[in-house]
Amino acid sequence: MIMKKFITIILGTSAVIAIFFVPATLFAATFNNDSRDFQTLRAGNYTKNPTTPSSAWTTSVNADGGDIVNMAVYYHNTGSDTARNVRVKLTPQTTSVSTSQVFLVTILADNSASVSGSATVLLSSSQSITFNGNVSWLPDQRQSGSQTLPSGQTGYELFSSSGLNIGDIASGWST
Repeated sequence: MIMKKFITIILGTSAVIAIFFVPATLFAATFNNDSRDFQTLRAGNYTKNPTTPSSAWTTSVNADGGDIVNMAVYYHNTGSDTARNVRVKLTPQTTSVSTSQVFLVTILADNSASVSGSATVLLSSSQSITFNGNVSWLPDQRQSGSQTLPSGQTGYELFSSSGLNIGDIASGWST
């Protein structure tokens, strides 16, 4: 919905009317802007550190050929309204051959500005990284007990133009 706002400027005997279009509502859902929030995207080397909690992951991780590297996407609605139709996009699905691979995640919602983050995987030799099809979703601050992705999604939606839809996310620390 768009609200029209009128401003009249009087110049001598003639009047000029300017019409400005302003969004009726400002973004009341906001992601990851609390000082206690994690980075939006973090990486961990599962092969070398399978028991490391995701809270210890970083934005840069070392890996060798054959290692399994995990990416943790963090989202926290710090705004006052429920974030509607929240989607997560990750790129790339498969990287080019290099010793440094950069991944980018974007979190979008219908009533929020998007938020992005990146993580780098530093490889011991030039190679590519490919998504292996495994996605674990741990909503509501779960530390274990992965949930089934909503609406029968498989995880490959992360790499689509619309992204992986995780639904509506209420405001606050519990969601």
